[in-house]
Amino acid sequence: MTIRHVTILRLRDSFPAEDWATWQEGLNALPDRIPGIVSLRHGRDLGLVAGQPPGSYALVADFESADALRAYYPHPEHERLKGYSFPNADLVVTVDFEL
Repeated sequence: MTIRHVTILRLRDSFPAEDWATWQEGLNALPDRIPGIVSLRHGRDLGLVAGQPPGSYALVADFESADALRAYYPHPEHERLKGYSFPNADLVVTVDFEL
């Protein structure tokens, strides 16, 4: 059973550029560092729909199983990246569902 993990963040404009670069590099490396990640994509909202709050960002990852997702949450690489995103976000919402 493949699980899709979706995280929506509203990032602050004050996210330091150096931390931003480290966070982006870390997100890109997660599939190579955490077993069970099938795919991972992320990016800023393009602003194509009126009314979206500024700073909206999404991460979408597919996991090979529910156990792989459970192992991801406390994984040290994931925890390290939360140290960049959480202090620089006004909102973080996560949804996990079966594909």
